[in-house]
Amino acid sequence: KYTMEEPPPTGLLKVDMSLGEIEAAKLKKLRAERDNAAWQKALDKLREVSKTDENVMPAVIEAVKAKATVGEVCDVWRELFGEYRPKEFV
Repeated sequence: KYTMEEPPPTGLLKVDMSLGEIEAAKLKKLRAERDNAAWQKALDKLREVSKTDENVMPAVIEAVKAKATVGEVCDVWRELFGEYRPKEFV
């Protein structure tokens, strides 16, 4: 019922290495053009809400609307809660 007619693709995925440079340029442009005061205010609000039992989703949405990146949102949480490190078993 849920089978493919054609065989699955084989071989390695080849990625154009210039894509990294293109994305870095887009990120640089976004950071240069965003309203830094609104961005900082939104991240500060996210930081404060994250310290409580409140729902953080509205603050995340506000931060993203202020052009915060996923990495910047996660940086706020890493600052507050640290980064998960799995236990090492020897």
